[in-house]
Amino acid sequence: KASAKDRPSLIKAHNFDYDFFLTDQNPEVELDEGGLVFLDADEAYHSDFVRLSVKLHATAENYYPTMNTGLSQIAEALSCDVRIAAHPRSDYQSKPYKYSLPILEDQTFELIKQASVVVSHGSTALQWAVIMRKPIILVTTDEMNKSIFKQTTEAFAFALGKDVINLNRIPTKYDWKNQLFVDETKYKNYIETYTKQSETPEKPLWEIVIDRMETDLIHE
Repeated sequence: KASAKDRPSLIKAHNFDYDFFLTDQNPEVELDEGGLVFLDADEAYHSDFVRLSVKLHATAENYYPTMNTGLSQIAEALSCDVRIAAHPRSDYQSKPYKYSLPILEDQTFELIKQASVVVSHGSTALQWAVIMRKPIILVTTDEMNKSIFKQTTEAFAFALGKDVINLNRIPTKYDWKNQLFVDETKYKNYIETYTKQSETPEKPLWEIVIDRMETDLIHE
């Protein structure tokens, strides 16, 4: 029979993204000042795909025109501006195909905090929008629907009670405002399941881990 010190110690904490909220110097969430923010995932150029010689699931010459048109249509329907929260590994200055919309780098957390609506395929940064109770619109394209990444977007849709709209096949007179509904129960369940359990400490992740390690060593 294993002794107490041989048994694993379970540390209940949050994931790393929650630390942004704990260190935020301006925690006030703005509800309607930042317009539409799209969470870019560098779909057509991502360095991981290039490095691993994985076939890209979105071609730049098709992806960016589709996104430009689709995001502009959503913004027009919602009477707001569009900004692109660039993926941290992206480098659009050197790319021949890119968004024709404003691209902002290294500001994803702040852009979500200011946004009136967040649009995404299925970026993990969506959990910031969920914690802030932001309206979320999930979108895809014809090319992405043929890849395994379709499952990622659909998983977010299932968890948050959302539809996934194909920007290559937007229904005539589509009611985008209907997608702005925030299902409080589903958002709370998402946070509890994937981001932060309600009873975990409100302190940075590594502080929680170190505190627990010190406690375990003292009582060893």
